[in-house]
Amino acid sequence: AYRPSPGYAWVGEAKGIWQTSRGDGIVDHNGRGYELRAGVEMEMSPLVKFALMGGVHSMDFDHAGFDRITKAVWEARAQWLVLPVLTLEAKTKRSVEPTSSPDASARVNTSFIAGAQYEAWRNLILTAEAEYRIDEFHQSTREDDTWFARLGAEYYHTKNWLFTFNSAYRQRESVTLREPVTQNKVMFGVKYRY
Repeated sequence: AYRPSPGYAWVGEAKGIWQTSRGDGIVDHNGRGYELRAGVEMEMSPLVKFALMGGVHSMDFDHAGFDRITKAVWEARAQWLVLPVLTLEAKTKRSVEPTSSPDASARVNTSFIAGAQYEAWRNLILTAEAEYRIDEFHQSTREDDTWFARLGAEYYHTKNWLFTFNSAYRQRESVTLREPVTQNKVMFGVKYRY
């Protein structure tokens, strides 16, 4: 990162990708590629922060039926400390991810996320998040729309012991599905930190 002035930083990222998939011997997703991203991180004030990054993702596949994929990728984040105990955050992101679908070489995800974190007590933190995600399957007519809702709580019993609660709801609609698929998940946890 390069910081031309206080509160601003230019950032860049370059990575090579080597992807292997066991597959079934007929359709696999072995491939090689790269991803380049650059952007800026800004601290408008001690209460407001922004980050913007953009770039390109490119991938070649060994399978003869899969074309090279080259897509623009990006990520934008905004964080606002509304109160000393309340933080709001918004994010949008586009990325290229692997897929196990035999009809597609990769999955292009575009997501929009809004969340909040509230310190109810000094040792109790509550979180809430909503997300809408579009999954486009490269070289396929399939497209999924998925909604997420997440709630969480972290209770710091002592400086070492932490109790957690997480609840998640997901609903996925797809051109390949007759009815939406829904999933509910509830998790409880105990953590020890030293």
